[in-house]
Amino acid sequence: MRIVGADGAEKVVELREGKLQIGRGRDNDVVLADQEKGVSRTHAELRFENGRYVIVDLQSQNGTWINGRRVDRAEVPVGTEVTIGDYRLTIQKESPAAAMSATAGATIARPVQDIGDLQIRERPQRSASQATRQQVRQTQQAPAAPGASPQRNIVVAVVLVVTAVILFGAVAWVLTPSGRGGAGRPQAVEPVPTEPRAQEPAPAPPPETLSVPERSAEGAEPFTAKPNSPRRTPEPQPKPERVARKPGESVEGWRTRSEALATRYAYSKAALDRRDYAAAAGGFQAILLEEPGFLDAPRLLVQANAGLRAQADALFQSGRRMDGAGDWVGALLKYEQARQIYSGIPGIADAVQRVREKLRAAGTRAFAQAKQLEAIGRNAEALKEYEKAVQWLPIDDPNRQAARERVEQLKRNQ
Repeated sequence: MRIVGADGAEKVVELREGKLQIGRGRDNDVVLADQEKGVSRTHAELRFENGRYVIVDLQSQNGTWINGRRVDRAEVPVGTEVTIGDYRLTIQKESPAAAMSATAGATIARPVQDIGDLQIRERPQRSASQATRQQVRQTQQAPAAPGASPQRNIVVAVVLVVTAVILFGAVAWVLTPSGRGGAGRPQAVEPVPTEPRAQEPAPAPPPETLSVPERSAEGAEPFTAKPNSPRRTPEPQPKPERVARKPGESVEGWRTRSEALATRYAYSKAALDRRDYAAAAGGFQAILLEEPGFLDAPRLLVQANAGLRAQADALFQSGRRMDGAGDWVGALLKYEQARQIYSGIPGIADAVQRVREKLRAAGTRAFAQAKQLEAIGRNAEALKEYEKAVQWLPIDDPNRQAARERVEQLKRNQ
C-alpha cells in the first residue's frame, strides 16, 4: 500500500492478511501524524476479507473518503485511492500473499521518502500456542521411520508371551488346593463376621459444559486434530439474537450490517469508558436508529446522557464562580458551553441573560471613558478602553462598531 502525505512525501507498506488499524494515535498499526487533527486518534481499519481489501471507518470526525465519496465501509480495489485527512492511501498490484511469504510474518515499511512522523508498527511474532499447533501438524504429517516397524513388532511379541505365561501360572496356583495353603485336604473356612458397610452414594457425573473454542489472535479457527478429516473453516454468520434480518435482505448484506453495528458499538463503548460522552451518545443513538434494542445500547445511551448532563452542570458551576469574581467574559463562555451540551440545566437561561446585561453596561461605560480620554489627548489609555468596549458590547450595539473604528484609527496613528 502506498501512502502519500500532503507534501508529496511517500511511504510504501507491504500488507498482510488480517486487520490494519490506521489513525494518529500511537497504538495504531499505521500512525499518521497530523497536527491539524484531520486524522482521528483511531480513524479506520483496513481488512483483508475473502481475497479483497475492505476499509471500515471507525466513527472518525472527518470521515474516510473514496473517490470523493464518504464511506463507512467499502471495498478497496487495486489502484483505488482512499483519503484520510491529508493522506492518500492506494492499494498497489503486489499480492498480499507474496508479501506474507517475503516478510515471514512481519509487516514491513519500505520508506521511499520521509513522511514526517508516519510510523508502521510491526506485528508481533507468532504466539507459543500457534507454534505448538504447527509442531502438532508437522508431527501428524511426518511418516514413520522405515526401519522402526519390525523391531517394534518383535518387542510386542515378547511382551505378549511373558504376560500369557504369568497369567497361566496364576490361574493354576489359584485352582490347586496346595496353592491356597491347604495340607492336601480342603478345610472349611469360617466366615468372619463383619459390620455392614454403609452404601456410599455413587459420585455424580460431572456437569456437561458447552466449550466454545477460543479464536486465535489472527482470527483463525483453533486447530483440532481429527483423523482422516480435512480442516474446514466455518463460514461466519451474524448472530440472530443480536441483529434481526430484515425482509428481503441478503445474507451478505445482513452480515455486513451486523459487523458495522458491532464495530460502532465497540467504539461507542470505548468512548464511554474514556468519558467522551458526546461521542458515546452519538454512537449509541445511531445504533438504536438502525437496530432498536441492540444489546445493551439503550442502557449505555442513558449512561452517556447522564455523563453529558454532569459535564454541563460542572461547566455551569464554573461559570457561576467566574460570574461572582467579575470575569463576565469567562462566565458567559462557560454558560454557553454548558447550554450547548444540555439546555435543561435549571437557571442557565437567566444566568446567560444576567451576564450579558452586565457586559453591555460595562462596555457602554468603557466606550464613554475612551471618548473622554481621547478628547484630552491620552490616546494610549483611550485605545485600551475602546478595546474593552469592542470585547464587551454585543454585536448589534452601534457603539461597538464605533469603538472598533476608533481602535483601528488610533493604531494607525501610533
